[in-house]
Amino acid sequence: RYNELRSGALPPARRFDLSSLTILFELSLGLSAWKSYGTQRWALRCNPSSGNLHPTEGYLLCPTLPGLSGGVYHYLSRDHSLECRAAVDDERWSEAFPQSGVLVGISSIPWREAWKYGMRAWRYCQHDCGHVIAAVSYAAAALGWQTRLVEAAADDAVANLLGLNRGEDFGKAEAEAPDALLWIGNAKLRPDLERMLIALDSAQWHGRANQLSPGHVKWPDIDSIYR
Repeated sequence: RYNELRSGALPPARRFDLSSLTILFELSLGLSAWKSYGTQRWALRCNPSSGNLHPTEGYLLCPTLPGLSGGVYHYLSRDHSLECRAAVDDERWSEAFPQSGVLVGISSIPWREAWKYGMRAWRYCQHDCGHVIAAVSYAAAALGWQTRLVEAAADDAVANLLGLNRGEDFGKAEAEAPDALLWIGNAKLRPDLERMLIALDSAQWHGRANQLSPGHVKWPDIDSIYR
């Protein structure tokens, strides 16, 4: 029950495998319903969002697990699927994860908010990031897992781990801003981010971001705030 999770009374921990991670992403970032009015049809998601614009993207970073190869994955809520962004065939990658646990990465696409809210988009992106942190934390707790924010991870490290700095994968698509890393597992342990970054040097990356809009209104103050 919700109040039990809030008080820290977690159920027995599920093992980390594809089936459990499927539940984690479905309950936190997945689609919860479809609505329609006239010819318009739109989706609702489990994590609340300002204006239902959902600027937040979710990623999974994991070692080799039952049903899942080690690497970096992007969660596509529309299809409830994990898109492989980086396949890592380096033992240092799995060694960087202590015992059992995974990382969930969070990023924002400011343009999803800025086209409607302008300068306020930056604040709303941060607001929605908080929603996602809470949604992931409660979904993880329902699976018996603890969640901790990786406070030591700088923006550049998060961008490198999620592949957000790969210009060739984005092209004219809207940029994603790194927000946070969540460690899901033993709260007393932390992954070795430096070792993970070294292992990514030899990773094989896949996929390209899709462009949302053919035209944009620039809001330089948003870039200034990020800097």
